Amino acid sequence: MAQKQLRDVRLAQHDGARLSHSRQSMRLAITHVRPQLPTDASRERESNVAPWHQDAIFTTMDAHHILQLTVWLPLCDATEENGCLQVSPGVHEERVVYWRGIERKDSVSVPMNKGDVIFIHKLCPHGSGPNQTDGIRWSMDIRYQKSGGPSPRPEWPSLIARSRRDPSSETPYENWRDAWAAALEKHPKKLGREKPSEAQPYTGEMYLEER
Repeated sequence: MAQKQLRDVRLAQHDGARLSHSRQSMRLAITHVRPQLPTDASRERESNVAPWHQDAIFTTMDAHHILQLTVWLPLCDATEENGCLQVSPGVHEERVVYWRGIERKDSVSVPMNKGDVIFIHKLCPHGSGPNQTDGIRWSMDIRYQKSGGPSPRPEWPSLIARSRRDPSSETPYENWRDAWAAALEKHPKKLGREKPSEAQPYTGEMYLEER
């Protein structure tokens, strides 16, 4: 299922039009399926509430200037009651990376139906609210960038998700599977990395026009 989602022509070409002058998009090794557990006040559990953050902080310094796009998909209906995504619109235009966290302000909830999709700029602060229901809220997030640049998580393999320029360059599932098996033997957990101690101006790519 995951490989089919990552390579979906509607999704990958939509990203490619935004990320790649060469019509070739690379799916990064930062992809998650996430459960949002119900809040359990008696156990002081806050339902895995996603802290307020920018996706720009999850990278190496070699790749911090590369424009990456997060594709967020709810795998069930995401409502305010079960902890839907929340964002701070317009903050990305400040062009600042808040490496050690950012204050939640002027946030808006983004209820979504199963099958919807939202595209999140790497500088857009976002998180979630608590899940106040009895069910688990599931979601999937995928990161893309144009091909040819450094990966923000180089210890694990990326893939060429879709290429209008050269379809034969798209990574076959078997190659991707075998590369992951080999990488996980060497690095079963993601590598920790030093981050700047304070917020810094972002001087990398912000937008790419379609050609």
